[in-house]
Amino acid sequence: MNTTEKQRCAHPACTCAIPAGDAYCSEHCRKRVESPTSDQASGCHCGHADCRGGQATPSAQREPK
Repeated sequence: MNTTEKQRCAHPACTCAIPAGDAYCSEHCRKRVESPTSDQASGCHCGHADCRGGQATPSAQREPK
């Protein structure tokens, strides 16, 4: 069994790999998941170069003018 296998971040939209024992790739993702007002479906936006979670349309996050 490979004990160094990496898992995916617990944020549903994040695609970052994390070491076993961690839940999130960053504090950003932890706050997005644990915040009761967070819209997790709007994308991740953790800022990691390898993450594809930020490709979701961010228009849902913008405030109406």
